[in-house]
Amino acid sequence: MRGRIFPFLTIISAGIIAYLCALQSGFLSIDDVGMTQFVSQVDLNLKSLLFGGASTYYRPLAVISYVANYSLFYLDPFWFHAVNLGLHLANALLVHELALVFFAQRACRERAALLAALFFLLNPVNTEAVIWVSARPDLLCTLFFILSVLLLLRHGADMTPRTLALFVMAYLASLAGKESSIALVLIVPLYLVIRFPRVTLKEGLYLGGGVFAATCVYLLLRAGSSLNFDRGVGSLAKGVMNTGGGGVQKGAEAVKAAGVIAQNYDYPSFLDAMGAYGFYLRKLVFPFPLSFTILEYNHAAGLICFALGIAAALLLFRRFPETLLPLLIIFAGIVPPLLAYLGRIPWTPFGERYLYLPMVGFSLLVSLLVTRIPRMPSWVPLGAVLLLAIPTISRAALWSDGVAFWEDNIKNAPGFAKSYSALGVLAFEELRYDDAERYMKKAQALGFNEPVIWTNLGHVYLAKGDYTRYEQVMNKAAARSQQPNPVYSEMILALMTARGMDERTRFEKAIKYHLIMLKKDPTYFDAYYYLGRLYYAAGDVPNAQRYIGRYAQLAPRGEYASFAAKMLDNLTKGKVRLRPELQGLKSEAAEQAL
Repeated sequence: MRGRIFPFLTIISAGIIAYLCALQSGFLSIDDVGMTQFVSQVDLNLKSLLFGGASTYYRPLAVISYVANYSLFYLDPFWFHAVNLGLHLANALLVHELALVFFAQRACRERAALLAALFFLLNPVNTEAVIWVSARPDLLCTLFFILSVLLLLRHGADMTPRTLALFVMAYLASLAGKESSIALVLIVPLYLVIRFPRVTLKEGLYLGGGVFAATCVYLLLRAGSSLNFDRGVGSLAKGVMNTGGGGVQKGAEAVKAAGVIAQNYDYPSFLDAMGAYGFYLRKLVFPFPLSFTILEYNHAAGLICFALGIAAALLLFRRFPETLLPLLIIFAGIVPPLLAYLGRIPWTPFGERYLYLPMVGFSLLVSLLVTRIPRMPSWVPLGAVLLLAIPTISRAALWSDGVAFWEDNIKNAPGFAKSYSALGVLAFEELRYDDAERYMKKAQALGFNEPVIWTNLGHVYLAKGDYTRYEQVMNKAAARSQQPNPVYSEMILALMTARGMDERTRFEKAIKYHLIMLKKDPTYFDAYYYLGRLYYAAGDVPNAQRYIGRYAQLAPRGEYASFAAKMLDNLTKGKVRLRPELQGLKSEAAEQAL
C-alpha cells in the first residue's frame, strides 16, 4: 500500500499543476454552448437515453455526466472543467495500474509504470480532450476502455463467467461514452491469436463472442427501438464505400455538378486515407504544432509517416514481442478517427482529441522502450517526461484566454470560419460591436451561414440600435433554421421593447411575425393567443375574439386557457377600451393570411 502512495500523489499533483489554468476556462462557442443549452432543457427518460434512434452520435454516458454536472453545479464552467480534469487524472492512474500489470515481469516495474502514467498525463496532445468540455466523451470512453484492457491483460482467454461479464460491461460502458473503443473488436482477436497461439477455438470464441455480442447490443441500442439506420454509421459507410472510387477529385466534381459546396462531400482516395493515418501516427510521436482546428495535412509527409510507422511496428514486434498490446492499441485506436474522416462526420477532418485513446498504447510503448536503454539513470526519463508539462501548461493557459485561443486558431487555419465567428461573440461580450460585426461577416464570407451566425449578427445590430438590419438578419436566421419559431419569438420580444420605435409599428410587426409562425407551424396554438392578446391590447374586439376564441377552441387545457377565458369574458361584456392610435392594425402577412 505504501508503495502506491508516492506514484498516486505524484500523478495527482503533476496533473493539477499542469491543468490548473484550464479550470479558469469558460465554455467554448463550438459545441460547448449547444451542450449547455441541451442539458439545461433536456428531460431525461430511459427510453430516449438508451435508444439512439438513428442519431449521428450515440453517447448516453456522456449525456448523463453532463446532466449530472448541471444538476449539481448548474452552468458553472469551473465544475465542468473540474470533472474533465478528474476523469483525466483517473485515466492516468488507470494507465499506471495497467502498466504495473504489463511490466509485471520486469525488475523496473514501478519506475516503468510511473513513467507511462506521467507520459500519458502530461502529453500536450491530450490537452484538447482534457480542456474542451465537449471532448468529455473521449475521457469517459478511454476510462472504461482501460478497464477492459486491464481485464484482458490479466486474464487473457482464461476469463471466468464473472470476469467476462465485467469485461463486457466495461466495454459497453466505454462504447456508451464514445464509439472509439470499438477498436477492441480488432484488438481482442489479434491479441489472442498472436499472444496465445495455442488458444483453443472454444477459448477464443468465449472471449471473442463476448466482444461480438456486446458490439451487437451497442449497435441495436444505437439504432433505436424502430431500428432505423444510424446517420453516423450511414455517413461512415458511405465514405468508406466511396474511398478509392476516384478519390477527392471525383467526389468534388460530382458535388459541384449538383450545385452543393464540394468541401463537405469530397471522399478521400486510398492514398489519402493512408496519408491521414500517417498524419495521426506522426502527431502521436511529435504533436507540434498543437491546433484545435486541423483542416489539412501534408499528403507526402503523411504517406511517409504511414510507411515508416508500419515498418517500425513490425520491427519492434519482431525485436520485442511484448510490444504487441501497445502496438495494437495504437494502430487499432487510430482506425475510428480515420473512419470518421472518411465519412466526413466531424466538423473538422482531424482532431488531437482522437489520439487520447491511442495515447494509452503509446505511453506503454514509450515506457517499455525507454526502460530498455542500458545504464540510463532513472531520473533522466522521468525528468524528460516532466518537461512535457511546459507545453501542456502553456496550452492550458491559451485555452483560458478566449481571444488569444481563437487568434491562435486563425493563425493555424485561416480558412476556418468558426474561429472568426467565435471571436465575434467574444467581441460582442466586450461591447466591441464594430469588431464583432467585422468578425461575423468574415465568417460568413468564408462560408459559415448557419442560423447561429445570423442570430449573433442580429444581436450586434440590436445592441447598436439598428432595428432595420436586425430584422433583416433575424429573418435570414429563421429562414435557415429547422425550428424558426424560437427565432421569430426572440425577434418579436426585441422589437416590442425597441427604443425609438412607435407603438403602432411594434404591434404590427408582432402581429406579422406571429402570423408567419402560425403559417409555418399550424400546430403552434399559442400564436393564436398572442395574436388575440395583441388585438385585445389594441381594443380591436372582433380580431381579439377571433384569435383568442380560436386558441380556446384548439387548446382548451393550454397554458393560457384561464387567461383566454377571462379575456373572452371581458370582450363579451365590453370591458375593452379602444386605443385610437392602434386602430386598423395590419401588415402584409396579416393581409395575406386573411
